[in-house]
Amino acid sequence: MREFFKRWRRKVGCITLVIALTLMGMWVRSGFVCDFVVFYVGDYSCVAGSVNNQVRLWSWKSEPGSESFDFRLGVKVTDGLRNQLDQQQEDTFEDFVLIMPYWRLTISLTLLSAYLILWTPRKRTEPHHA
Repeated sequence: MREFFKRWRRKVGCITLVIALTLMGMWVRSGFVCDFVVFYVGDYSCVAGSVNNQVRLWSWKSEPGSESFDFRLGVKVTDGLRNQLDQQQEDTFEDFVLIMPYWRLTISLTLLSAYLILWTPRKRTEPHHA
């Protein structure tokens, strides 16, 4: 078993697989609850959230004096919240919006980890001299 983990590719592949499994758990969770963090960068308010099977990042110009930090986990996802987030995305968050589906991240990392774990280098063959 020790021989299996001697190469750095397999170690990195296992770490990548753990990250992919964590993202898969977050993917399932985001269908039921909304988790988000509100933070401020300069004059901009930013929200990083996990909702509706997506990772979302919003940014907009904030009002002066509105600097605070907010962190919420486990907000129940209802149809009203889904509609509100979709409407806010269209109306309010005009400066920067990034929406990434969890499946894209999870599948990409899973394939990368499979490649890193299962790939074995070819043995070099000596050239044949005639």
